[in-house]
Amino acid sequence: MAQGAAKRIHLEPLSGYAPELNPQEGVWNLLKRRELKNICCADLWQVEDEFRHAKERLRHRKPILLQCFAHASCPV
Repeated sequence: MAQGAAKRIHLEPLSGYAPELNPQEGVWNLLKRRELKNICCADLWQVEDEFRHAKERLRHRKPILLQCFAHASCPV
């Protein structure tokens, strides 16, 4: 480790499984329960295409994404 690196890095210990502390879990829930709800795909390629479109729709909804961070108590 380089000299002084310990001063710049802050490690935060988290429990092994704590979805309420992870904003990514909120994003996954939005994708599964809202954006991809009732989607029936014929093959894996269609699943990939639907997922890509769902991510694009969600990435333009900044207030909703910020709520995922707020719910996890993460400052943005």
